[in-house]
Amino acid sequence: MKNALGKRIMYANLDRIQYFWGAYDGVTAYLTQEAGKDGIWLSSLCHLKTLGLPDAEIAGIEALSNMLRSMRCETTIPIWVDGDTGFNGGVALKSAVKTLIYSGANGLCIEDKQTPKRNSFSSSNQYLEDIDKFCEKL
Repeated sequence: MKNALGKRIMYANLDRIQYFWGAYDGVTAYLTQEAGKDGIWLSSLCHLKTLGLPDAEIAGIEALSNMLRSMRCETTIPIWVDGDTGFNGGVALKSAVKTLIYSGANGLCIEDKQTPKRNSFSSSNQYLEDIDKFCEKL
C-alpha cells in the first residue's frame, strides 16, 4: 500500500496506540521520524510561531501548505494537521482540504470552537460552536 489512501486505511486498522510528536518544519519532521515515532502533529500554534505570528488563524492556507510540503520532503510518516476552526467552513474548508491533501497531509483535525479562534492556552473563555453550525461547516 504505497499510495496515500492505502496508508490511511492501514494506519486506521492498527491495534495499538500510535505515537505522534509535534513538529513544525522540515528539521523537526525529520527528527520525529528518526526518533521512531508513528506520525507528526503539525499544530497551528507551532506553525504560526515559526512565522512570528499569534495563534489566531491569520497566516492563510498557502503558508500552512508550504510548511507541510517542506515537512513532507523530510519524512514519510503520516502528518496530521491542526485545522483550527475549519478555515471558515463550506467551500473554503473543501478547498483547504484539497490543498492539504496535495501538500502531503494524512489527516486533519478541526476544532469545535467558535470563530474567531482563541488559543487554548490563553486566559480567555473558550466557547464551543453550536452543534448545528459545526455540522453545517463540515
